[in-house]
Amino acid sequence: MKAKSVSALLAATAAGILAAPVAVAAPPTADMATTNVSVPCDPTRLSEAISTANAHPGSTLTLAIGCTYRLTTPLPAVTAAVTINGGGATLARAATAPDFRILRIDGAAVALDHLILTGGRAEPGGNGGGILTTGALTLDHVVVMGSTAGVGASGVDGGSGGGIHIGPAGSLTATDTLVFGNTAGAGGAQAGPTGPAAGTGGDGGGISVDAGTLNLVRTKVSGNRAGAGGHGADTTKPDQVSFPGSGGSGGGIATRNGSRATASHGTICGNTAGAGGTGGAVTGTPEGYGGNGGTGGAGGGIQLDTGTAKLTDTAVCRNISGDGGAGGPGTLHPGYPGETGYGGGILTTGADLVVTGGTIADNRTGHDLTAGAAPGGGIRNTYGTLTITGATITGNQSSEDGGGISQQTYREGTYPTFTITSTTISNNTAGGNGGGISLYGYGPRLAGSSGKESTLTTSTVTGNTAHGDCGGISVVRYGVHLVQDHNTVKGNNPDDC
Repeated sequence: MKAKSVSALLAATAAGILAAPVAVAAPPTADMATTNVSVPCDPTRLSEAISTANAHPGSTLTLAIGCTYRLTTPLPAVTAAVTINGGGATLARAATAPDFRILRIDGAAVALDHLILTGGRAEPGGNGGGILTTGALTLDHVVVMGSTAGVGASGVDGGSGGGIHIGPAGSLTATDTLVFGNTAGAGGAQAGPTGPAAGTGGDGGGISVDAGTLNLVRTKVSGNRAGAGGHGADTTKPDQVSFPGSGGSGGGIATRNGSRATASHGTICGNTAGAGGTGGAVTGTPEGYGGNGGTGGAGGGIQLDTGTAKLTDTAVCRNISGDGGAGGPGTLHPGYPGETGYGGGILTTGADLVVTGGTIADNRTGHDLTAGAAPGGGIRNTYGTLTITGATITGNQSSEDGGGISQQTYREGTYPTFTITSTTISNNTAGGNGGGISLYGYGPRLAGSSGKESTLTTSTVTGNTAHGDCGGISVVRYGVHLVQDHNTVKGNNPDDC
């Protein structure tokens, strides 16, 4: 039997999400000033209905069942509490329309159900291609797809949250929802060889959270991509430098500034962090090296920058960190490619992550495992606290240390730790050391000091491979210590260590 195409799979998934029973819309009402409005299949009437709802907090708008509201101008921002019953309707920016996001929510409590939002494009450098919210947003059986955050101007970073951006103090609770095929904004190119560096790609291809709260229940975040870094400038003189931008992080989800995130019984799969920008060409000098490529984005599935996160019975699978950008041509030698992004599945930088049940599977650092030295095929933990209970970590690949899990201390006094219990870590592959687990540290460890030990208990580490040392578990250098109790560590290649 032939495999289904991506479009067929998407159609089937979206149909399933929208298939739950929906209320039948009442006939269109004549009085658009009431607080319960049935909205005809007309974008102008929808704009009018939102303006009316803004003047009457607590309104309910019921859209025409199955209608596509093809938008040629932006809808009004939502500024008051409202419920929008979609009835399987679609809000779509028309292909010929100027750039604008589908929905903006300014501090209001908004509930959407049985609705598709597609084709949004934020303004240059703007966040939230599909939805931008600083309010309390609830999605139930909603599809957010095919939207793009704003591309940065010259030297400016791309916008974050291709599908949805949650701003400071905002929140999103999504149930039985699909966030698919969205892209964060690309960084703007370097303006010239004497100008500032090119912009970094935007974070969070599917969802980005900035000092806000995210709660996903039975929700799929798939096929999204963080923004690419901007291209470095071409140079013609020895004192000129090409500075490409780095790729954006968090292909599926990115959080920062102390955000709180939870996901349960869902999937975060098939997302990609942003590629680094291409180095500029170097001409006009006989010994010119081309500009080096930008660094790829980290966290193919999820990037957690401070704050807290909990994953419960959730699959994080088939995600890829960003490829390094290509080096530019030079009169003597081409530039070197940029480094591949760390953390194929998940990257934590100062965040506390709790994983209970579920799988971290088949993630990888970059498309080409020979192209760069990037650790953490499944999870890369830096500065944070990682707790894993009853999970399966399998089939992940890294081009450097830690095919399954990589944990590294960068400087004395910043000690990430993990507590792993009743977990299976199997069939992962590292290009360096530690096919299953790699711990690598700097600085002295004080015996008996609090918070410096990682623990592995009643877990299985088997069938992992390292192309360096220690197929099972690698512990290298200072400031790290692993306490083991009642584990099965066997059958790893070249050895268990």
